[in-house]
Amino acid sequence: MDEIDRWRLCILVELRGRVTDPELLLREINDVYRLFDYPPDMSTAVSYMPVEGGRHAEVGTALLSPIKALDDVIDALDARLAPGKR
Repeated sequence: MDEIDRWRLCILVELRGRVTDPELLLREINDVYRLFDYPPDMSTAVSYMPVEGGRHAEVGTALLSPIKALDDVIDALDARLAPGKR
Protein backbone atom coordinates (compact mmCIF):
# COMPACT_ATOMS: atom_id res chain seq x y z
CA MET A 1 0.00 0.00 0.00
CA ASP A 2 2.85 2.39 0.73
CA GLU A 3 4.00 2.14 -2.90
CA ILE A 4 0.56 3.20 -4.17
CA ASP A 5 0.39 5.98 -1.59
CA ARG A 6 3.82 7.24 -2.68
CA TRP A 7 2.57 7.51 -6.26
CA ARG A 8 -0.58 9.26 -5.07
CA LEU A 9 1.47 11.70 -2.99
CA CYS A 10 3.71 12.51 -5.96
CA ILE A 11 0.72 13.13 -8.21
CA LEU A 12 -1.08 15.30 -5.65
CA VAL A 13 2.03 17.39 -4.93
CA GLU A 14 2.61 17.87 -8.67
CA LEU A 15 -1.01 18.90 -9.25
CA ARG A 16 -0.98 21.30 -6.30
CA GLY A 17 2.14 22.99 -7.63
CA ARG A 18 1.17 23.09 -11.30
CA VAL A 19 -2.58 23.70 -11.51
CA THR A 20 -3.47 27.28 -10.60
CA ASP A 21 -7.14 27.30 -11.66
CA PRO A 22 -9.14 26.16 -8.59
CA GLU A 23 -11.92 24.57 -10.67
CA LEU A 24 -9.44 22.57 -12.75
CA LEU A 25 -7.57 21.54 -9.58
CA LEU A 26 -10.81 20.23 -8.05
CA ARG A 27 -11.58 18.22 -11.20
CA GLU A 28 -8.05 16.77 -11.16
CA ILE A 29 -8.37 15.86 -7.48
CA ASN A 30 -11.67 14.11 -8.25
CA ASP A 31 -9.91 12.12 -10.99
CA VAL A 32 -7.07 11.07 -8.67
CA TYR A 33 -9.64 10.00 -6.09
CA ARG A 34 -11.36 7.81 -8.70
CA LEU A 35 -8.16 6.43 -10.26
CA PHE A 36 -6.77 5.35 -6.89
CA ASP A 37 -10.01 3.53 -6.01
CA TYR A 38 -11.49 6.13 -3.65
CA PRO A 39 -8.95 6.28 -0.80
CA PRO A 40 -10.79 7.27 2.41
CA ASP A 41 -8.15 9.82 3.43
CA MET A 42 -8.95 11.90 0.32
CA SER A 43 -12.71 12.19 0.76
CA THR A 44 -12.40 15.62 2.42
CA ALA A 45 -10.59 16.97 -0.67
CA VAL A 46 -13.20 15.77 -3.17
CA SER A 47 -15.55 18.52 -4.27
CA TYR A 48 -18.65 16.35 -4.65
CA MET A 49 -18.42 14.60 -1.27
CA PRO A 50 -20.90 15.74 1.40
CA VAL A 51 -19.71 17.97 4.19
CA GLU A 52 -19.47 16.12 7.50
CA GLY A 53 -18.46 16.91 11.08
CA GLY A 54 -14.93 16.75 12.44
CA ARG A 55 -12.46 18.11 9.92
CA HIS A 56 -15.39 19.36 7.83
CA ALA A 57 -16.96 21.25 10.69
CA GLU A 58 -17.24 24.98 10.48
CA VAL A 59 -14.01 26.84 11.01
CA GLY A 60 -15.14 30.24 12.18
CA THR A 61 -17.81 31.10 9.63
CA ALA A 62 -16.24 29.28 6.66
CA LEU A 63 -16.19 25.58 5.92
CA LEU A 64 -12.89 23.82 5.33
CA SER A 65 -12.34 24.08 1.59
CA PRO A 66 -11.50 21.03 -0.54
CA ILE A 67 -8.22 22.69 -1.53
CA LYS A 68 -7.23 23.21 2.13
CA ALA A 69 -8.27 19.60 2.74
CA LEU A 70 -5.95 18.58 -0.15
CA ASP A 71 -3.08 20.32 1.63
CA ASP A 72 -3.95 18.35 4.77
CA VAL A 73 -3.99 15.08 2.80
CA ILE A 74 -0.58 15.88 1.29
CA ASP A 75 0.85 16.73 4.73
CA ALA A 76 -0.53 13.53 6.29
CA LEU A 77 0.76 11.30 3.49
CA ASP A 78 4.13 13.00 3.59
CA ALA A 79 4.40 12.59 7.37
CA ARG A 80 3.41 8.92 7.18
CA LEU A 81 5.61 7.99 4.22
CA ALA A 82 8.71 10.00 5.18
CA PRO A 83 8.61 10.27 8.99
CA GLY A 84 12.31 11.16 9.41
CA LYS A 85 12.30 13.84 6.75
CA ARG A 86 11.41 16.74 9.05
